[in-house]
Amino acid sequence: GRDGQTVLVQNPSGGATVYLGGAGVTNTDYGYVLEAGVAFAIDLQGGESLYGVVASSTQSVSVIRQGV
Repeated sequence: GRDGQTVLVQNPSGGATVYLGGAGVTNTDYGYVLEAGVAFAIDLQGGESLYGVVASSTQSVSVIRQGV
């Protein structure tokens, strides 16, 4: 069976770059750069979390979780 969920994160066009990663993610220490107008999907195992930050200000993103 499957132990986890699929997470899709979309950064709207015209938005700021979002840096995705673990709990300690920063704009210089990250796992994935989510630029404006781009979507990213990842399979997370049970207990894993995905975090995002921007270099300055704030940025809203759209998130879909499947398998919750």
